[in-house]
Amino acid sequence: MELDKVFSSMPKSVYGVISDPGVCYYMPAYQRPYSWSSKNVKRFIEDIKSGIESLYNSEDAITFLGALLTVTDMHGDSVEPSHNGHLPNAVRLVIDGQQRLTTILLLCTRLYEKIALVKVKLEKLKTNYDSKLAKLESEGNCEDKTEFEAKSDALSEQVDRLNQTLSSLQFFMHDTNSQLDPNYRYYPKVIRGLVDCWGKKSKLATYNSPLASYLFKFNENIINSQGTNNKYKAFDLNDISSESYSVVLNNIKEIDKQLVTVERGYCWSEGEKVELKALEEPKYTKVLNFRVTQLIELFGDDLDVDIRRSLYLQLFTSYLLERVCVTFVAVTSENYAFDMFEALNTTGEPLTAYETFRPKVIEHLQKISNESTCEDLEEIDNYLNSITDSAQKQKLTQKVIDAFSYFQSGKSCGNHISNQRTFLLSSFKQQSTEESKAVYLKKLANTTDFLFKTWLKDGQADFQGIYLPIDEHQQVNVCMELLIDTGHDISRALLIYFYHHLRNEPENEELKVLFTRIVKMLAAFWVIRRSATNGTDGIDSVYKKIYSSVLQQSITPAEVNAKVKEIIKEDLKKKFITSNDKEGQLKEAWVSKAKTTPVYKKGKQIGICRMLLLSAMHDVTISAEDNARTIKAKLNSAPLLNYFRWSDFKAKGANQFTIEHIAPQTFIDNQWDSSLDENKLVDTIGNLVILPRGDNAEASNKDWHSKLELYKNLTHKNTSSNDKTYLNFIEPLTNVKGLWRQETVLQRAEDMLDHAWENLWPWIE
Repeated sequence: MELDKVFSSMPKSVYGVISDPGVCYYMPAYQRPYSWSSKNVKRFIEDIKSGIESLYNSEDAITFLGALLTVTDMHGDSVEPSHNGHLPNAVRLVIDGQQRLTTILLLCTRLYEKIALVKVKLEKLKTNYDSKLAKLESEGNCEDKTEFEAKSDALSEQVDRLNQTLSSLQFFMHDTNSQLDPNYRYYPKVIRGLVDCWGKKSKLATYNSPLASYLFKFNENIINSQGTNNKYKAFDLNDISSESYSVVLNNIKEIDKQLVTVERGYCWSEGEKVELKALEEPKYTKVLNFRVTQLIELFGDDLDVDIRRSLYLQLFTSYLLERVCVTFVAVTSENYAFDMFEALNTTGEPLTAYETFRPKVIEHLQKISNESTCEDLEEIDNYLNSITDSAQKQKLTQKVIDAFSYFQSGKSCGNHISNQRTFLLSSFKQQSTEESKAVYLKKLANTTDFLFKTWLKDGQADFQGIYLPIDEHQQVNVCMELLIDTGHDISRALLIYFYHHLRNEPENEELKVLFTRIVKMLAAFWVIRRSATNGTDGIDSVYKKIYSSVLQQSITPAEVNAKVKEIIKEDLKKKFITSNDKEGQLKEAWVSKAKTTPVYKKGKQIGICRMLLLSAMHDVTISAEDNARTIKAKLNSAPLLNYFRWSDFKAKGANQFTIEHIAPQTFIDNQWDSSLDENKLVDTIGNLVILPRGDNAEASNKDWHSKLELYKNLTHKNTSSNDKTYLNFIEPLTNVKGLWRQETVLQRAEDMLDHAWENLWPWIE
């Protein structure tokens, strides 16, 4: 591949940018609106003034504005809406540099106005000199006649130079040379997608964006002025006084304010007035393209104020057009342009992949149904537009699209914005029918809704419109928070699949059952898998198999549920047993591994430990045969697998419950069985207990006898009903005979894991 065919980069002056023959610029609809503040505009003009000041000392002085990144679209294929035969010769999509380009065009119009108005005054001044000259000729006064002829000629030349400057500035419009309509012959140099349309006839052209509308109206004023003795009349800013023009209008006022100082001679950044004699400096003469000496010598101290104004404005304009420059980058495709923008951009966040995708959908809708709105897009907008921080918006959008790509295509498109942008555009385009495109957008909307109400939500999950039985709702919330808190992002797409179907049919009881089943199934799988493998250990491959095979089949949600269960069970068998597929064998194999696996881990994965402990003591009681052990009890006799108990870990202050090590993590007492530490059993489930925060701190690293006394006190003191909920953890410990040894921990672990399996396995089976 030849790189010069992919993109080109070159320095261009402002004049080179706006006067490029036949070229107009197109702001894609995904570009954010023009938003520069008056402060930005003031700094922009001060940068130009600084360059003019530098030019006085250095003929190489320039002002660099950064990069203007565009996509070359010679045939206008990207322009929407458009009319055949009414496009400019060449179109360039603006990817980066909108704020600067817009401000440049606004500045050109205001300079045009200032210079056009001062030109009218110089023409009037010349007329006065011509009248005096005619009078002198009639009187035969040859001596004074020579002086007035010289002054009249000098004014004529200055007016001519101003005309040339006006011609250079007027490239804020593109002259199509059409003879169909004198006003619509001229195109605004820049339009915005979906709201503007170039056209050589009034019935075809539409200029609704603030910039395009202003440029067109401003040019209309120029044309109308040419019909009134060719005397320019000031543009009436009341024509752009509505709210939609507020940013453009405020910046025009700031530009006008700054140009007042320029025409008074304050052309340098420090606010220092430039005396006219300074304009005789060769470097300024080169920019002005003439020597001001003649004017100064001819008029002397009587040099008219409007002549002075014209010279200062001409200096500023000439520097702007010729010495203010950008790095002009032209790329052959939008994807390349966005990649390049991200590489070059250091001042702000690029557009999200969704922000570049949305206008393409709107363009499609307008073509097929003349609609510019879509309920699904509006729902997505409501979520994403509620995020004001651009970096956070980028991050959350990437999460949405990553989950959606698994749901839609069965694989990840990656988190890089370029890949996500390509995925959205290409996968939408691949939908062969309007019905499939509508389903696609509904999936994306439901993905966004699900993630913002669960994964990205701070607090309890909200299944709006999905009314689950209270017991199921409690357990679904526990399972959902487990998956979220432990960062089990790979599971999201499967949950979204069922949520999508349920949201489309919120009264479907079968779908409600399937939704609760899949949430609980994945939570149980996650806990069972992690608690015996000490890591993810290839669990992502299980989900990728589900996404690439199961979700891509045209089967019912019930069939998906069954296939997911089949894949999960098969994975657990491969992981924990070799050939026997009996459930009892699987349970025994899992317990054998899990009882020596360190399940206590700080950070996100502590959630696995919490869930395992709650499931280990859910609906259990003390064994009548051995009161140091526990056995399964009646249903709801000791309910721990619910959202209330899960919330105990997240409560504040004394109400919070935490996980305590029985034998401490750091051995500081020789009363503890050293084999616990040597065999790494300290962080296993058999050595863990749940205690209120205060009691946990009190237990700390004390010896076994001190802890035993603490446990006994906790079982006898007047505890709250919440504390009593966890007595099944504490009371058996008070009945342990002898020291806390390795065999005790392993036996306790086997009992707890047996209970956990009995409580979790039904969620899978």
